[in-house]
Amino acid sequence: MSERYLSAIEHGLTSKEVDQRLTAGLKNEPLPPLTRSVKQIFRDNLLTLFNCINVLLAGLVLLTGSYKNMLFLFVVIVNTAIGIFQEIRAKRQVDKLSLLSATKVKVRRDGQTLAIAQDEIVQDDLLLVTRGEQLPVDGLVRETSGLEVDGSQITGEADPVIKGAGDELVSGSVILGGHGVVQATQVGHGSFIKQMARAAKQKRRTPSQLLTIINRIIKILTFTIIPLGAGLFISTMMRGESQNRAILGTVAAMVGMIPEGLVLLTSVALAAGAFTLGRHQVLVRELPAIEALARVDTLCLDKTGTITSGKLVFERVEPWGQIAQKVVEDRLAALVTAIDDDNETAQAIKAALGQPDVQPTQVMPFSSSRKWSGAAFADHAEVMGAPEFIFTTVPTDLQARIQSLAQQGYRVL
Repeated sequence: MSERYLSAIEHGLTSKEVDQRLTAGLKNEPLPPLTRSVKQIFRDNLLTLFNCINVLLAGLVLLTGSYKNMLFLFVVIVNTAIGIFQEIRAKRQVDKLSLLSATKVKVRRDGQTLAIAQDEIVQDDLLLVTRGEQLPVDGLVRETSGLEVDGSQITGEADPVIKGAGDELVSGSVILGGHGVVQATQVGHGSFIKQMARAAKQKRRTPSQLLTIINRIIKILTFTIIPLGAGLFISTMMRGESQNRAILGTVAAMVGMIPEGLVLLTSVALAAGAFTLGRHQVLVRELPAIEALARVDTLCLDKTGTITSGKLVFERVEPWGQIAQKVVEDRLAALVTAIDDDNETAQAIKAALGQPDVQPTQVMPFSSSRKWSGAAFADHAEVMGAPEFIFTTVPTDLQARIQSLAQQGYRVL
């Protein structure tokens, strides 16, 4: 730690130091793309065995000048266009979602707090992290206020870990509670999450049993029709037919052996399924996805987030017992200000009740494992959270009141 450059905790990097690191290439990298490029989509859909065989046969017909006999290429064009259109359409939707999920990061530079994109972080930047954020780079904790971290995506351990000044954090860790200042120590390819992503990245497409069987049939037929076509061409020429008639007769026979109708019918059926799913707001990234969905017999779902806007509005305080409403509001405002959290609940309370000048003697930040937060003052202490985690046994009358408010659509703390 003594050999590592330590940014001034109150000032952060200067503009000159940031420029030096950008010049040296010590910056974070943009999020890796979740989709293939348009060039890869065209290449994978055009360069198939089915297309190669048909283009080769069309080339032979082209030599004869009989263009009307090249109509079988229509199947190839339609089949290829369906695959390209569906994948590019899905790519655009996924790229939009990726752009929305690329959240800003707060850093301290030149004594000011800035919100920058993740790929603008440079080595030794001071990141201001709080609950609910995910660390995009490896870092060193420089300052902390009850910082609790979930590194289960990296270590497999689901239990939150309390981090203190001088502790290391790996990229991909999620902040469960508290606040902290983290100095970026490894960015870009040097970060742990990028190394793990490169090791786990696979570019192969999702296998489709239906398309695999069709491709296998075409591959077997390829080895069959080539010698048969050669024999048919030779026998036609030996009967005294012209070269053009021999080519057209051979191509007609070979095209009849290729199951072009089966390939087109399969593509149309998959495209129709993808279109139907799209009308129900389902994003289909590849045509075989509908086939994979048809084979599903067990579907596991996990609730993530909310189906509402997520914007909370403070309605009112419901005093319990003989405590005056004004006292509850003052103490609630003092508690939220002391905890200094920035989640939706805290923001709604601050907007409604204000932020008084308080001096807490001790602060317990919110934690997903505790389900409550609290603060101690000179003459009293307050906690805020889910009732079942605050009370040993929730009183019956309070429990009934909570259930009544919850049924009316209120979020009860």
